Amino acid sequence: MFIPLHIYSAYTFLSSGFTIDRLISALKEKGYTSAALTDKNVLFGIPDFFTLAKKQGITPLAGIDIVFENFALTLFAKTEQGYRTLMMVSTLVSKQSLKADFFTQKNLDVVVVINPAQSQGFQVEDSPLALTLKKLFSGIQQVYIGIPLPQASNTKELKRYRDFANQYPYPAVAFPHIRYPKPQDAIVIDILDAINQGKTLTIREKNGPDYLPDLAEIQQIYTEAERLQTVEIANLIQFNFFVKRGHLLRYPTSSSSSQETLREWAIEGLQQRAIDFSNIAYLTRLDFELTTIEQLGFSDYFLIVSDFVKYAKAHRIPVGPGRGSAPGSLVAYALHITDIDPIPHGLLFERFLNPSRKTMPDIDIDIADVDREKIIAYLKDKYGAARVAHIITYQTIQAKQAIRDIGRVYQFSQTSVEQLSKSLGDGKLDLRQSYKKLPAFQNLFDKDQECADIVRLAHKIEGFIRQSGLHAAGIILNQDPLDQVLPLIAQDNKYITQYEMNYLEAQGFLKIDILGLRNLTIIQSCLQSLLLEGISVSLQTIPYDDDAVYGLLKRGLNMGIFQLESEGMKKAMMLIQPSSFADIVSLIALYRPGPMDHIESYANRKKGLEPVAIFDPILKDILTPTYGIIIYQEQIMQIAQKMAGFTLARADDFRRAISKKDLTAMTNLKSDFIQGAITQGYKQDHAMNVYNLIVKFADYGFNKSHSVAYATITYQMAYLKTYYPHAFYLAILNSTASTSDTKMGQYLDEIRQLKLVISAPSIDKPFMHFTLEKNKLIAPLTMIKGINNEVCRRIEQVVKKGAFKDFSDCVIRLYDQVHANQFLALIDAGALDRLHGSRATLRASLDIFIKNAKVQATFIDEQTGLLPGEGLPKINLITREENHLENIEREIDVLGMVLSQSILGTQKSYRGFPNLISIRDAKQSHQQIGTGGMIRQVRVIQTKAGQPMAFATLYDETDTLDLVIFPKLYATVGPLLERGKLVIVSGSIDKEKPSTLLVEQIQGLQR
Repeated sequence: MFIPLHIYSAYTFLSSGFTIDRLISALKEKGYTSAALTDKNVLFGIPDFFTLAKKQGITPLAGIDIVFENFALTLFAKTEQGYRTLMMVSTLVSKQSLKADFFTQKNLDVVVVINPAQSQGFQVEDSPLALTLKKLFSGIQQVYIGIPLPQASNTKELKRYRDFANQYPYPAVAFPHIRYPKPQDAIVIDILDAINQGKTLTIREKNGPDYLPDLAEIQQIYTEAERLQTVEIANLIQFNFFVKRGHLLRYPTSSSSSQETLREWAIEGLQQRAIDFSNIAYLTRLDFELTTIEQLGFSDYFLIVSDFVKYAKAHRIPVGPGRGSAPGSLVAYALHITDIDPIPHGLLFERFLNPSRKTMPDIDIDIADVDREKIIAYLKDKYGAARVAHIITYQTIQAKQAIRDIGRVYQFSQTSVEQLSKSLGDGKLDLRQSYKKLPAFQNLFDKDQECADIVRLAHKIEGFIRQSGLHAAGIILNQDPLDQVLPLIAQDNKYITQYEMNYLEAQGFLKIDILGLRNLTIIQSCLQSLLLEGISVSLQTIPYDDDAVYGLLKRGLNMGIFQLESEGMKKAMMLIQPSSFADIVSLIALYRPGPMDHIESYANRKKGLEPVAIFDPILKDILTPTYGIIIYQEQIMQIAQKMAGFTLARADDFRRAISKKDLTAMTNLKSDFIQGAITQGYKQDHAMNVYNLIVKFADYGFNKSHSVAYATITYQMAYLKTYYPHAFYLAILNSTASTSDTKMGQYLDEIRQLKLVISAPSIDKPFMHFTLEKNKLIAPLTMIKGINNEVCRRIEQVVKKGAFKDFSDCVIRLYDQVHANQFLALIDAGALDRLHGSRATLRASLDIFIKNAKVQATFIDEQTGLLPGEGLPKINLITREENHLENIEREIDVLGMVLSQSILGTQKSYRGFPNLISIRDAKQSHQQIGTGGMIRQVRVIQTKAGQPMAFATLYDETDTLDLVIFPKLYATVGPLLERGKLVIVSGSIDKEKPSTLLVEQIQGLQR
């Protein structure tokens, strides 16, 4: 008998050839019925390991490797207390605060195995060593000496370890270090290490000793006593990982219970809402929800969330109107957790909190992204930092990354790496799936030897964990200090769980998602800009039936509006022609893979071009608002309630079973649905037809609560854009300053469409952000490449002393603040256009003006910081003829776009040329199109037939377009294809690549 007790997995990052899947498979293949996971310093892999091992009938053991007082140790949890010891050790190691007397404590309930081959502390004389070990581990009952695999170089050492174990009360145990499945998998460790260290490799095959041996090999290496000690250690362990260790945090109340406090808050909060209390539905539903919450024991949860949301709003931190299913709760609305009244919107509490399931509901909160950490700090301050933790995530090496890593480590050609990467498409498939489903990838693998080599090596490392990260939104709260019930990482004054989200919820920890939403920051910024102009806007009181707002959306002016920015959503919006808030709610629910197939039908039914089919009159109220199309999960629940007599709780079980394709539950519920419908007076065939329709739509059904909440943000942004476009775009541009030039160009194109004025950066206005002055948007100097905030601040200090009189005055006063390349960037961006009309002249004169600036600067008045009006030696500008094309190119180079002029023209027809459309619009067209712009890049290649053809990039103020010029056309237009040339092109957009134009004609232009 032998049990492998010293195994590393991928959770010892980039140091093991085992993912948990591969480890379990290898153990199964070798016939092992028990094994221990002992990753270095962490318990990251324990949940995965225990879950998958149990499924395969393997008994999992929990361990951890650490270095303690120069000894390499492996600790095993014997009991629940032992597991808590391991958690504490791991947390303390992350803090680097594991004390020398830690293992002298009693009741730690762990087994310790010393790994002498890896222990510096073992390289001393035997007698002092024994005394040292006795002192260090006086609180531990079971201490063993681990015997590693013998190596030719350390056989004497192995004898010494065994002799020591025989001489002192430390039994020897077979303890090979296992890090990969087979000897030949040793190369995986080398590759992962090369990735980690940024090294390169040449060898592609290697055998190593740290593989999982079979029992016959173990019998040849270790004595029977050493093998049996592994079984003895395993028999000492009586630990069950699958128990709940989390407890709902109790909200601190002054005197009354949490249930009473919740009722008080809810009743008071509902009275603050503008609702009609003559409608008995409000009080009836409030009581029902509160009773349900109390019975399920979730009162504290609601109080905790309500408390931090109140804190946020009291401190002017923007909070979203709701998300997920929480807007379906009237209690959440009464507590001001959400701002959506569920009753007029037909939102269902049971979709949020199903009394029959008794699982913790999710109340997810959107917070302005810049303020999210303030809320987490508040929770730590209120409940104690030890009760709050961030949630870990793990970043694995996916197919594309594996290809790129292997390309770098083995220095394969960049061409092969790029070809493989592009052939993987969006990269969501793994390499095996890609070979089966992606012809381009399969073709490269089958026909190109280098590509095949890359893929084979990449497959070896695919799926391994590269590093850890933080969950974007989730935190956990717990009644007990978390370091007593969870392994944690202490980092940057915060705790991070060592387990991922799903395992935390399964163990009873309260998870709350606090999401940073940039759009809330944008709204807040817009409202603040308006306040500076003396305009106060309350989004809580704006009308949701404003024709002007829907008019903006109908025109497809969707840039910057939450949920609507994509081109696909723009098309859907223009197709539906929204005229009510319900249309926005529906579109947000419909615009997803699957249900988006119904967008055209929705639009046609709305316009009366297609009949609205309601498959039973009793369902008219449920389906008429969505023109007979089942869009929402709530509709499925309501149908089940009306037709089959289900309670809403049972209807939610019905909805969930169908959407999750839970066949067992579906079978039972199908029978109940049909029987219920028959009881209600329907024929069996009709009931079956309705059931089948529900099954068809259940895959697509969307949570209406979420859709209503997000549609609220969408409408609010559309309202601000309609009535306060300057303030809206100011907020948008400042929030997207770090995004791509293409995205920025799209915003600027829309600004021009709305006839709003935007000015290029100016030396006279050294702003660090977009600024609004008299309804004019002014680009910041920091938009210019090479001009950072610090340079901007220096210029600002000089400008404050007085405006620049001319170019000479500017250079003299700034020469020791701004270096030559930055001056050149300012000229190319048009920031100095006021000082002289010709950029070419300024460029030509710059060097001589800088050289003379040091002498001329001596004339600056120390008190005013200004030059005298007279008596200054005069330096003449070097006149050069202006080159508009060069100016455009240079402006693009330093700004990423053109702000000072139009590429092709400014006449009424598109940039002076009839029948042309912008590049941005061209990319959305599926027809023959004509567009124009400046050529920015050209690449000429030879076809297999030896004929030249070209690929080029075309730019205008709105976007860029890839051009493909085939050999026949290239033969006649080749000379036109030069960087900086202005051209008009026509052709058809590639159906598979909408950013590519297959060119049929090119015409050169002059300016």
